[in-house]
Amino acid sequence: MEPATIVYPLAMPANGYREITWGMDSVVAVTESPFTFRQQTYAWPGQRWKCAIKLPPMRVATARDWLAFFGALNGQEGTFLVRDSAFALRAVGDGLGNPETDGAQVAGRTITTKGWTPAMQVARPGDMLEIAGRLRRILLPCMSDDDGKATLTMWPNVAALEDGVPIEWLDPKGIFRLAAEIETVWDINRMMAGLQFSCLEAL
Repeated sequence: MEPATIVYPLAMPANGYREITWGMDSVVAVTESPFTFRQQTYAWPGQRWKCAIKLPPMRVATARDWLAFFGALNGQEGTFLVRDSAFALRAVGDGLGNPETDGAQVAGRTITTKGWTPAMQVARPGDMLEIAGRLRRILLPCMSDDDGKATLTMWPNVAALEDGVPIEWLDPKGIFRLAAEIETVWDINRMMAGLQFSCLEAL
């Protein structure tokens, strides 16, 4: 029998988190005149997610799964999947279709897509999608036309994409790594106290 191997990215244990806090990092510099206070901004391409995940207090059996998960990550070496189900799209009627990019896409915050259910609102501001392995937050309302095509405006920007790249709307996920080592605390009842850990999008 072949020995089991650790394959990244890992899925988080089934007993999930209690709270997740999202941050949106953009590389933007601002200069200000000391004489007029007039400002000038410089926006660079760098954009990434960061998040803080809070776990509930848990008993030993559940805590073992999380301790094994952190051990398998080996600090910042490994990566894992994070989803935000609160802002994921939901099926409407027969669903939203099987969307994908429509033609080759240049880098930017807007892409053209196809394969949606025709003539319906396919995305609302704040919804999450997964495109090319990254979570994307929709910035503007989006309707599909009679041919099932739609233009999406999102954060973070996309790099150049080929035609036919799938768009995951039902269960979007991103790939993250720990931002720092994890410390666990046990109370007198042998229950792991709720802990929080920070992570950064793995690019």
